[in-house]
Amino acid sequence: MGGVAAGAFGLNIKKISYEEIERATAGFSDDNLLGTGNFGSVYKGILDDGSEIAVKDFDSTKKSAFKNFIAECKALRNVRHRNVVKIITTCSTNTFNGLIFEFMCNGSLKRHLYHPSCDLGLKERLNIALDVAHAIEYLHHQCDEQIVHCDIKPKYGMSGRVSTAGDVYSYGILLLEMLTAKRPTNPMFQGDLTLRKWVSNAIQDQMFDVVDQRLGVDVKFDGNPNIFAFTNAIELL
Repeated sequence: MGGVAAGAFGLNIKKISYEEIERATAGFSDDNLLGTGNFGSVYKGILDDGSEIAVKDFDSTKKSAFKNFIAECKALRNVRHRNVVKIITTCSTNTFNGLIFEFMCNGSLKRHLYHPSCDLGLKERLNIALDVAHAIEYLHHQCDEQIVHCDIKPKYGMSGRVSTAGDVYSYGILLLEMLTAKRPTNPMFQGDLTLRKWVSNAIQDQMFDVVDQRLGVDVKFDGNPNIFAFTNAIELL
């Protein structure tokens, strides 16, 4: 069963068959699952030539799968930014619609943030936050057609509507998660208590109680530049 490659969508780039994608991901094995989002799952794969890829497989059980696939193809064909992962090609069959991206060998932010020996200091986290912000700004304001990401923080936004405002709100939640190392889905957030409200309640006199202790921010050391950097960052939210 051969797949329709990127040329069908106006993208003059590498052609990869569905069969090779299936081999690359070991039949879309759970062992190669990198993550899931609103529209499907992402798998790691190794092509026949040895190159590593990430495959975004649009959930075919959803009626909007093919529509979303086509929309992303059109949106990504002209995207060029150092902080936006590069698309290699696309593939479409009767049962599969996928985007093939370069594999990011450093892994996900989630993997680093929640690893027991996390080595992301405040400076590194703020640099990551700035890189994400630059990418969002590019998608919202510098592309030929405005692109809404929708998946910065899956299923966590102001409403079910697709909008740039939803992206910005989700980005704020991502920033809070990076500074506190608390997932928005943490069991401690029950009832009307959310990550955002938890941090907001602590800003006045318990701000450093909510900070990830691995950052080493010491409220007693007034000369620590991390204190001022963190305070400025939290006030922006």
